[in-house]
Amino acid sequence: MEGREGLWLSAEQRGSLMVVTIRGDLDIVSSGRFDDCLKQARAVSKRILLDLAGVDFMDTSALAVIVGHWKKLKAEGVEYEQRMAEFDKVSHPKPNAELIYSTFDAYAAHHPWLESENIRPKSIARDMYERYASSGHLLYVTGNKTLMVVPFDQASMRVTGEPTVLSEGMRLGLLGGSADLAVSATGTLVYATGAGQGKQELVWVTRDGTAQAVDPEWPSDYLGFPALSPDGKWLAVARVANAEPLNIWIKRLDRGPSIKLTLEGNDNFGPAWTPDGRSVTFSSAPATGATDLWTERADGGAPAVMQLHEKRNLYNAGWSPDGKWLIIRTEVSSAGSGDILAIRPGIDTAPVPVVATTFTETSPALSPNGRWLAYVSNETGADEIYVVPFPNTGAGKWAISAGGGTEPLWSRRGGELFYRAASGDLVAVAINTNPRFSLGRSAALFPAAGFTSLRFGPQYAVAPDDRRFLMIRAGTPDKLIVVENWFEELRTKSQK
Repeated sequence: MEGREGLWLSAEQRGSLMVVTIRGDLDIVSSGRFDDCLKQARAVSKRILLDLAGVDFMDTSALAVIVGHWKKLKAEGVEYEQRMAEFDKVSHPKPNAELIYSTFDAYAAHHPWLESENIRPKSIARDMYERYASSGHLLYVTGNKTLMVVPFDQASMRVTGEPTVLSEGMRLGLLGGSADLAVSATGTLVYATGAGQGKQELVWVTRDGTAQAVDPEWPSDYLGFPALSPDGKWLAVARVANAEPLNIWIKRLDRGPSIKLTLEGNDNFGPAWTPDGRSVTFSSAPATGATDLWTERADGGAPAVMQLHEKRNLYNAGWSPDGKWLIIRTEVSSAGSGDILAIRPGIDTAPVPVVATTFTETSPALSPNGRWLAYVSNETGADEIYVVPFPNTGAGKWAISAGGGTEPLWSRRGGELFYRAASGDLVAVAINTNPRFSLGRSAALFPAAGFTSLRFGPQYAVAPDDRRFLMIRAGTPDKLIVVENWFEELRTKSQK
């Protein structure tokens, strides 16, 4: 169709399909032409395949274009199963899928027109963090830590001018394409700069929100997916230190020694203790291929052994208290948009669906007695917490949250279920299972927005006494810059 400014687009009809092929960069500047191309393709056929194998760079503005056309196809009557079947015919490697979808979720949280749609990119997306300013501009941070601003028409979703550089050396988050950037409706701009992502630390937080550092002498570039051993004395956590890859570390709490448990794999994360407290099961992403589950002795005394391999990527491992069941979930970009599965190691030859629908299910969490499964689903259009019996998950279902909820975890005694509300609070819900399942009082414990959070899995752990929570807190930036009357500054520059 056309090729200019580093982007080549073509639309070719193959039978009843329109195959749209893209080569080059899909970014905030070129996404308008990408949108026009998809409009022309949709005018010819409602069955469209995107070939993104030649896309070297894709930011979230291009993802928004894809989602927008996806929604229009749905409104025009193309059934879900048909769309899935057609899109599944085009398959390319999706390295770092979790990071890409975290980036999209961070973007969608501030762009309501995306609602709760899922996306299925077929290429690598680099980090980009964006904010719309009411002055009619879009602020965004590129992967090379440059803060940019570009005129933007929110009604047409189009860039209306050339981007310019505001600042360099922005501090970026390691996951989710995040950056410390905010702009108020009245024109105050705030952003943080720093040499790296900023150090993170582990903190104990009491039920009233009082935080205390665990070990100030254990700085980390990134911490995620903390898991406490059954006796609460040891921590397994995904950690980046000294610019090394993401690995599983085992640490004696609070200020005891630590070891790097994993020595292979491109990224290792999502640790879960076995019920006897001797080993840890985790997800491992090799340089190529699927993300598998591995189990390794917590003392590092023996090599890791593969726990489960599938063609699809596997995350959120969790063991039943008796060690008979292993709970997992698939990636959100797989068929069904993320499902919860279970397998009995040594008995079953393959995992079986536990909660598997056309919606997205994440964050499975088994109760301490192994009889109840909590999880997150977006079946209502927003992420909410639900509980079902286990393993007979079809015997009942209870909604736990209202108004949004993620990251469910059970209390050690099983009488409460904790989760993060959409407001950012950590919430405790009383649970009664005798003689039947019922909900008691729900109470917000403390504001938790200042601690690390992730839609796909809990970023905190519950202490054995149920009185404290192990959470992750980001360090302070090198510089925090506040620009007042920034809208006036923009207007002055545009008049020159």
